[in-house]
Amino acid sequence: MSGDGAVVIRAAERRDAEGIRTVYNHYVNESTALFEARRCLSCGNCFGCDNCFGVCPDNAVLKVDDGGPMADGRPRAYAIDYDFCKGCGICAAECPCGAIAMVPEET
Repeated sequence: MSGDGAVVIRAAERRDAEGIRTVYNHYVNESTALFEARRCLSCGNCFGCDNCFGVCPDNAVLKVDDGGPMADGRPRAYAIDYDFCKGCGICAAECPCGAIAMVPEET
């Protein structure tokens, strides 16, 4: 943090033609820093946290063997069993990376 309460969220480094290194610090306020931190987890790519599997009240989230588990044992993919899913959206709300999107069912 700087003295005025700003947070350094990233530093950029550049080298000029002579090889002299310059570091640029970017300062933001606390609310922007929190937004940026949340965005890092909102990439849309599932990382197998099991939140969706654990919070589904209808047990509609299934662990799928998609070529074997990750190195730490987490599954590579999940699937939704629409015969059991009631569309409550808890799984989507609890997904830290935004990998689950609720869309209206086609009729």
